[in-house]
Amino acid sequence: MNSATSQLAAFAAGLRFDDIPVSVVRKAEDLLVEFEQHFRDAPIRALCNRVELVFDGEVDAAYPRRWIGKVTVHSTDGGVLHGRVDEPKGDPGNTLSREETTAKAMRLAAFSGAATAARMQASVTALWQVTDWPRVGTLLEQKS
Repeated sequence: MNSATSQLAAFAAGLRFDDIPVSVVRKAEDLLVEFEQHFRDAPIRALCNRVELVFDGEVDAAYPRRWIGKVTVHSTDGGVLHGRVDEPKGDPGNTLSREETTAKAMRLAAFSGAATAARMQASVTALWQVTDWPRVGTLLEQKS
């Protein structure tokens, strides 16, 4: 892999962020920002260089109806671990909880800089009441 983008894609494709060792990624409350800040660090680059994406006929045949995820990890002690996700988190069969949805919205807003934490929290709090609104209006006004 030559570009940082393809390395990030390969790295992320086979791993859940919760499963990445703290010593490699320095997991923080805002993992998106933290990961981007440290993506080029030597331990992470070393791990990226050991990630290999391989074609899987079952995954390919199921797409786009299903987004199956598979990972095989070969440990340094010779062990082999297999993982599989048939319904990725966030898909209709494995929906996010209200807390997870709120946390994701807050992380994405912080990562993109689209809104302050206070503005985003107010918007999310209001949005959870959307079924009570007589009319849906603007959720976030344009940044100036």
